[in-house]
Amino acid sequence: MKKYTLQANLLFLLFAALWGASFPVTKGALQIANPFLFVFLRFLFASIFLLPFIFSDKAGQQRSSLKMGMILGIMNTGVYMFETLGLHYISASRCAFITGTNVVLVPFIARAF
Repeated sequence: MKKYTLQANLLFLLFAALWGASFPVTKGALQIANPFLFVFLRFLFASIFLLPFIFSDKAGQQRSSLKMGMILGIMNTGVYMFETLGLHYISASRCAFITGTNVVLVPFIARAF
């Protein structure tokens, strides 16, 4: 296996582990915070962090990037809100399994649309 292939595979493994670890952490956070407040704060901090990247874009693409980013952000907020509400009621392992299964199924379902 080439060096870059091994490095890429290790990075995929690392990101999958971090993503999987976020479910029990989120479940723990939901013990002390309202799911709506948790999602609001998470997306607020992400927006503040990513805001400088919007303004570093080329001037002509700035408005369309912001518009499309807001549309995708609203859709992502809805998806994450439903996931967090589900995590509030079921175990972290079940929620991770359901979410992981959906990630695998999306390319197949997308063909129907």
